[in-house]
Amino acid sequence: MSRRIENECAYCAEEFDEKHAVIGDDYKVYCSIQCEELGEMLSAYEAAQPYLNQYQYPVAA
Repeated sequence: MSRRIENECAYCAEEFDEKHAVIGDDYKVYCSIQCEELGEMLSAYEAAQPYLNQYQYPVAA
């Protein structure tokens, strides 16, 4: 398991100053509003993956 750096953006992995931290609705810490929006979309997509995968049907050859 990788070690998490305390002042690292959850989306872009850039280090940032604690004063500029943005906490998203997914309770992750981001470096900017743009990273927050993209990171929350990614979190929602990852959370939906198990549900999306159960409805995939095999492609006819």
